[in-house]
Amino acid sequence: MSKIINGTNYKIIYLDTNAISEMSKNYKETSKNLFEKFYFTDSNSNYNYAFATSAYNLKELSNSIKYRDEIIKIFNIIPLLIIEAFPGIIDKVLNNEDIFLFGIGIKPLFNTNLNDIFSMLESDDFNDANMQFENNITQEINNWNEARTKKLSERDIFNNSYKIYNIHNNNIDICFSTKCAQIFTFIKTYFLYKKREPIVKNSIIDSFNASVAPFVDIYIGERTVTSWLKESKHKYDFMKEVELFKISEFYTK
Repeated sequence: MSKIINGTNYKIIYLDTNAISEMSKNYKETSKNLFEKFYFTDSNSNYNYAFATSAYNLKELSNSIKYRDEIIKIFNIIPLLIIEAFPGIIDKVLNNEDIFLFGIGIKPLFNTNLNDIFSMLESDDFNDANMQFENNITQEINNWNEARTKKLSERDIFNNSYKIYNIHNNNIDICFSTKCAQIFTFIKTYFLYKKREPIVKNSIIDSFNASVAPFVDIYIGERTVTSWLKESKHKYDFMKEVELFKISEFYTK
């Protein structure tokens, strides 16, 4: 899913928290290799690329202590689109609204940079939102464990989560028919039935973030979810054009 920004068409590269972290540290020349592949293209290239990530990832990255300065340093300069993820992305899709929330980057080209976002997330103004998010995650963990025990069907696996957020009483079948809901359900199912480990917070967030995959051109993430998304290509035609990379594929060997 390319996006037109200021009259220029961009291919969207989604980065999960692991990808952003590795780029910020330039671990094994990750950022160098990524830029060489996607940004420093020859003059005959028909493509421009833009990085994107989810609001969940920003929240997770804001808690980083060890590499916080490195993350801010690189992504205060590199433009980064913030994309909606599950569950909000379902309302956006159903209402034909833009799933890209805003962009951050170097000032004054952008109004906001990553440092501003981190400061906002840590302010008292976000205490209620942060508490609600943590409460929802706790409820999700309980619901996921219930789904695993009851061996729910795909539609019920979706509703097992979506019922927490369906404040508009949207028709479940219509919501479940969206690409984002189908991918979320696919990844959640893998967590429930393909892994034996306990369900944890990161399992939930990884499944939320995977819901954006049908709407980007390139998805770069950690090994497990990226591998599962590759499996989704066998089930969903809309995933066949999405390029999937493990962040380790950009390490210098």
